[in-house]
Amino acid sequence: MSVATLRQGTLEFLQTALRHLLVEQSSSRSSINDECSFVAMLLDALERVFTFGLVKPGIFFDSASDDVWPVFESLDRLSWAKPVLEEIKSLPLDDANNKEKSRSFIRITLNRHILGDCCQAIVQDTTTLHKYYTIESILRREDDRSIFVQLVHYSLQGIEFQLRPTTKIMKSPSSLSLSSSTITNNNNNISSSGAATAVVSVSPAPKMKSKAGSSTSTPRKGKSIVTLDTPSSSSSSSGSFISSSSSTTSTTTKTTASPKLSLSSTSSSSSPTS
Repeated sequence: MSVATLRQGTLEFLQTALRHLLVEQSSSRSSINDECSFVAMLLDALERVFTFGLVKPGIFFDSASDDVWPVFESLDRLSWAKPVLEEIKSLPLDDANNKEKSRSFIRITLNRHILGDCCQAIVQDTTTLHKYYTIESILRREDDRSIFVQLVHYSLQGIEFQLRPTTKIMKSPSSLSLSSSTITNNNNNISSSGAATAVVSVSPAPKMKSKAGSSTSTPRKGKSIVTLDTPSSSSSSSGSFISSSSSTTSTTTKTTASPKLSLSSTSSSSSPTS
């Protein structure tokens, strides 16, 4: 299984989590808190994206890592992000536990509706990207990171969060699936040279029918487009994900009470930043 397939699956996981949350808020018409069963899925999906291809810089060579805190900490140069970092320092967290601080950062930025701005600032900081991420990471692939930033910006804008900043992330419920797939992402398989192996286990999603059809339109080259439609809880819609492949195809998944998230990437393979 190629790294490109694993990148696509990770983004699909995030797309599925967002779709579930949009339906949840549409039906409940209230803020999303830790009691929502899909919150854990979203936090897990975001963490997977941020740690995909992450490395720990070393003197002689870089090693695989799941510690994204130094990346978040690099945002202290921004006046609007600094209060978040200051708030995390005031929380009863172990200073040596960077994973918990990273999870708190994601939760607080979701509450404040600035996670999308943080993502945009990170992908624009080439120094940080080259220091902490391999060329195969989602955040260094132009098309993949464009899809990620647009997903976070446009989808999360419609969700009101009231999450506890220090609660540990729980594993996603086993009943939830990622577009008929459950992905195991092991960053130890991603080296600084870009070589990787992927482990993907596939299980059918409950009560879901899908049909494949060819794309009826050709977007402009080099652009990634996200369209979002959030209907009422009683309506039905579909989500489609168009991957970067040699031929542009689309898969439409029909799900009851799901909002419409449509992604398209026109490049035959996403290109890394220089």
